[in-house]
Amino acid sequence: MKHINALIRLCILSLVFVLTACGGGSGGSDDGGSANSSVTSSTNSTNSSAVSSADSSTSSSENNASENSSSSVAESSANSSVESSASSDAQSSVESASSTASSVIAIPDTSSSSSAESSSHSSTESSASNSEENSSSSNAESSASSSEESSSSSNAESSTSSEESSSSSSSSVENSSSSSSDSSSSEASEDTIPDAFAFAGQLDVTPGVFVMSEAITIAGINAPTAIEIIGGEYAIDDGLFTDADGTITDGQTVRVRVLTADTGLTTTTATLTIGGISSHFDVTTQVDITPDTFSFEAQTDVAFSALVESNSVTISGLDEPVIINVTGGEYSIDGAGFTPEEGVIQVGESVRLRVAAADTFGTTTTATIIVGNISAEFSVTTIKDTSAPTANVLFPLPVGMTTSNTILVRGTANDAENNEITAVTIEGVPATSDDGFATWQAQVPLALGKTILDVTTQDINGNIDTNAARITMTSGTSVENFERPRAIEFDAENNRALVVDETLKALLSVDLDTGGRIMLSGAGTGEGTTFSKPTSVALDSDNHRALVTDIGRKAVIAVDLTTGDRSIFSASSDCVLSGLKDRVPLAVAMDKANNRALTLDCVSIAAAVMAIDLTTGESSRLDTGGARMENVTGIAVDSLNNRALVSAFGQSFFVGDVPQNTPSVLAIDFATGTRTVFSGDNGSRLVGAGQNDFENPVSISMDVAGNRAIVLDADTDGLGALFGVDLTTGFRTVLSGPRDGGGSTGTKDPFTEAISVAYNSLTGNNLVLDAARDLIINVRNGFRFPIANRTNATLFETPNGLALDSDNNRVFTVDHTRGTLFSVDLNSAQIGIISSGAQTDGILDFDLPFNVAFDRDNNRILVPDVPEGLISVDLTVGDSTRNRSLLSGAGAGSGPTLDSPFSVALDTENNIAYVGTAVQADAKLFVVDTVTGARTLLSASTKGTGPTLRSVQSIILDKDNNRVLAANSNFSDGGFICAIDLTTGNRNIISGLGVGGGTPFGSVAYIASDTVNNRLLAADSKSNAIIAVDLTTGDRVEVSGPNTGSGPLFGSPSGIALGENNIVFVIDSGLDQLFAVDLISGERVMVAR
Repeated sequence: MKHINALIRLCILSLVFVLTACGGGSGGSDDGGSANSSVTSSTNSTNSSAVSSADSSTSSSENNASENSSSSVAESSANSSVESSASSDAQSSVESASSTASSVIAIPDTSSSSSAESSSHSSTESSASNSEENSSSSNAESSASSSEESSSSSNAESSTSSEESSSSSSSSVENSSSSSSDSSSSEASEDTIPDAFAFAGQLDVTPGVFVMSEAITIAGINAPTAIEIIGGEYAIDDGLFTDADGTITDGQTVRVRVLTADTGLTTTTATLTIGGISSHFDVTTQVDITPDTFSFEAQTDVAFSALVESNSVTISGLDEPVIINVTGGEYSIDGAGFTPEEGVIQVGESVRLRVAAADTFGTTTTATIIVGNISAEFSVTTIKDTSAPTANVLFPLPVGMTTSNTILVRGTANDAENNEITAVTIEGVPATSDDGFATWQAQVPLALGKTILDVTTQDINGNIDTNAARITMTSGTSVENFERPRAIEFDAENNRALVVDETLKALLSVDLDTGGRIMLSGAGTGEGTTFSKPTSVALDSDNHRALVTDIGRKAVIAVDLTTGDRSIFSASSDCVLSGLKDRVPLAVAMDKANNRALTLDCVSIAAAVMAIDLTTGESSRLDTGGARMENVTGIAVDSLNNRALVSAFGQSFFVGDVPQNTPSVLAIDFATGTRTVFSGDNGSRLVGAGQNDFENPVSISMDVAGNRAIVLDADTDGLGALFGVDLTTGFRTVLSGPRDGGGSTGTKDPFTEAISVAYNSLTGNNLVLDAARDLIINVRNGFRFPIANRTNATLFETPNGLALDSDNNRVFTVDHTRGTLFSVDLNSAQIGIISSGAQTDGILDFDLPFNVAFDRDNNRILVPDVPEGLISVDLTVGDSTRNRSLLSGAGAGSGPTLDSPFSVALDTENNIAYVGTAVQADAKLFVVDTVTGARTLLSASTKGTGPTLRSVQSIILDKDNNRVLAANSNFSDGGFICAIDLTTGNRNIISGLGVGGGTPFGSVAYIASDTVNNRLLAADSKSNAIIAVDLTTGDRVEVSGPNTGSGPLFGSPSGIALGENNIVFVIDSGLDQLFAVDLISGERVMVAR
C-alpha cells in the first residue's frame, strides 16, 4: 500500500510540473506573501516555508476532513497550486521547491524566499478553506506532492514520514523556524489512511430483521482514525452497535449491522468510512412468498352434510405468484369453480374455501389451505347434540313396594346420536355397566315410605337428563287397616299423611294418591324404644324425623323416618321444674322459628305448655299464668303472631244436674307466657263471633296462607264440624258441617268419629282422621271425600292364574272368591275390573274360575270355570257384566263332558285350546275347538300311557316338541311336571317324583315357559318359591323365594307369567298381591294388591 501511495504522489508531482511549465510567468513575491499571510505568527525566515506548508496542510486536513475521496481533493490542490503560481517561472518554481526541500532536511540559515513554497502553502490553505468535504488523507497527499516538487528523493521519504506523524503545533512554527525544523525531524509521521477493506454482501435474507456483516480487522494506520457510518450501525471489537461517529485504531475489528427492508427483493446499504476509505455492506431480502396473514371465519350449527363456503379473503404481501393447495376441502380463486387441485395465486386475487359438513352431531370438519408458506384453516361444525341419552328401567316396574331398605334397579340406556354415554345415576347412586351403559344396574337405598327414584343420564358432550326415567318405590310393611288411630300430620315433601295408631303401637304412612298404608315404625320395623300409647305426631322435616308423644312412656319419642328406629327425645323425668316430673305429654307441635317443639302436657286435669330444645331435648315450661287451661286436646304454633294455640274442652262443672264445660281455643303468648281465651267460651262469655259454637274441639292445625286456625270439633250439633278461626278476630267459620241456626256446609260422607285434623298446604284441603270409619277424609270446599285403602270393589281376595298382554303392558288374573276377572296396569299398578261376577239379564256368572289365557288374535280371555266350563270374555265389550259367554261346557260344544276344567293353554294358529281338569284321582286333558267349542279327550287314565294325571293346575304348549307340559299338584309328595304327547296322549314325568335333582317341589302349581333358557318356571304354592326346571335334565333350582332374593316373601303363589327383560310376574292368593320378580337377582317387588 505504501508503494501505491508513493506512486500516486509521483504522478501528481509530474502533473504539477507539466501544468506549471505550461503556465509560465513569475509572481513569486505575491505567492510568498500569500503563504506568509497564511501563518499568523510566522517569522521572516523563508527557509521554513516548506515545513510551514506541510504543517498547514496537515492541520487543514485534520480539521476539515469529510466524505470526499482523496483523489478528487488531491486534484483540486494541484490545480490551485498551478493557478497560484501562474505569474512565476515554472523553472523557478521547481528550483524554489528543490531549495525548500533541501532546507527542510538541512535547515540552513537563509532568508531567501521561494515562490514554489509560497504557492504550495497557498494551495494547501486554499484547499482547506474552500472544500469542507476534503478528507485529511487527500490533503496530506496534496501537501506531500508540493513538498516533493522541491526535494530530492531522500527528502521525499522524509516528507512521507512527516505525513504519517502528528502535525507540529502552530506555536512551534511561530516561535522559531529552527526549532520547528528540529521538531519535525525528530518526531514520527502519522498515517490515518487504512488499508482498503470490504464487506461481503448478503442475499436472500429475511425481511425486517437485523443482519450483521462479518468482522474485519483494520490495518495500515498508526493513529486513532475517524470512523463513521451511513445507513446502519457499526460495532468495534465486541462493543455495542452505534451509528455515532467515532475513532478506531490499528488492529481493531469492526462489524456493520443493518435492518433489512420489510419487503422482498429490496437491498439495504450501509456505508462505513474509516480515514476517508469507505466500504459498502449490501443486504438484499429474499423473494417474498409469504403473504400477509389471512383467516377464515369458522361456522357452527351447520346442517348435516351441507356444502359450506367460507368468507372471501384477498391475498396481499407477495412479490410473485405462489403455489396454492388445500386439504380437506376445495378452494375458488376470484369466483372461479371450486377445486381441490394445486394451483397458483398472486397478489390481489381472492380465495374462498368450501367444506362438506359431517353427518353427525357436533362434529367439526376442517379444510387447510396453504398459500406460499402460510396456512389457514376453515372449520365447520355441525349442529350440537343437545339431547341427553334416554333410559329405560327394566326392574323394578314404575310403581312397586318392597319390605327391603334397598332395591336393585337395572335398565338400559341409549343415545340417539350414538355419542358415548358417560354416566347413569339413580338418585345420585352411580350405576355400573360393562357395555357402555347399554345395560346398567345399581343398588339404591330406600327410605321408609314412598320414594321417587329418578334416573339421570349424561353423554360425552355434557348433555344431561335428570329425569330420563322414574320409578316410585314404597318401602315398608303393608298395613291393611287402622285399629285405633289417634292423630294425623301432613308430610308435604312426600305427599303423605303420618298417622299414629295406639293399638298397632305404630307410626304409619298413608299415600294420599293411592291410599296405601305402610308401617314406618312399629313391630318389626325399626329398632329402639317401643311405643306404648302413642297419641300425637309432629313432623321435624329438618332432622328427617317424627316426634311422637307417648302417654304410656310419659315421653316424646323421636322416630327416624329412614330406618324407623325410635329413641327417647324428651321425658317427663328430665324436667328440671318440680311438680312437672309426672306430667303426661298429650300433643306436640313444631316451633321451627325457635328451634323447639312445644308439647301440651297434663298434670291431673290441668295442663302446661312445655318447650323442648330440638338440639338438646331439654324442656322448660312456656306458659306462666292467665286463663285456666283444662282438658286440653291439641296444640298448634301461630308463628306470625308469636304464640301457641291450644284447643281445649275446658272447665267441667254442673248447672243443676246438667254438666257444662267451656270449649275454646286459648292463646299462649311467647313473650310473656300469658294464657288468654282467643275464641270460644271463657267461662263468662263467648269470645269471638261465628257461624257456630265449639262443643268439643279435639284437634287444631294451622292454615298460615289463609290466616286461620283449623279446629276440628267432634260433637258440633251431634255431627261434628270443621272450623276455620280467623287469627285476627277469632271469628269461627264452619268449613264443613252444620251451621248455627240450620243448614250446613258441604255434603257427602259425614264425620263419624273425627279425632284429628291436618292442613294440606299443597292443595289447601284438610285431612280429617275418622277412627270409626278407618279412613282419612279429604275435606275440599266443605265436601268430604274418603281416602280409602282402595275400595273393596278393587281388592283381590283369592286371585288365581295369570296371563300377560304385552302389547298393552298389563296382566289378567281371575279371583274365584270375588268371581271377577281383573286387569293390572303394569305402568301405574292400577287394578281394573274386566268382567264381574254379578249376573245381569241371564248373562253367565263366574262361579269358581281358577285360570286365564289371553287370546290375542280374537281379543278375548278364556277362563276355565270348574262348575261352568270354558268361558270366553270379550275384551271389546265395555260392560263388565255383559261380556261373558260359554265357549265349551254344558250346553256348549260337543264331545265328552268337560268335568271341573281348571287350566288352559292356547294354540291360536290352529284354533285349539288345551284344557286340564282338577279331578285329583283321575284328571284329564281335553282339546277344545275355540270356534265351535267341540271337545276331544287327548289324555287320561283311559287314553295314553304313563303316570295318572292328578289335578292339572297349569298347562303350557310346547309346540316345537309336539307336546304340552302339565303341572300336577299334590301337597303330600310335591307333585310333578309331565310332558303329554299331542298325538298319542302318552305321559312321561320330566321333573319331580324322583326325576331331576336340586330343590324339591313342595306343591308345584303353576308353570311358565322360558324357552330362551330351555327351562320352565314353576310357582310352588307350598315352598312359596319360584323354581326353575331344566327341560333336559329335570333339575330344579330356586330363583326367588325364602332362600333367594330380597323383598316381600310369597304367601302362596297361584299364577305365573313370563315377561320381558328377565322379569316374571307372580300372583299370590295367600297375600292377594301381584309380584314382579327379577330373575337375575331373585329380588321381589309387590306391584298391586
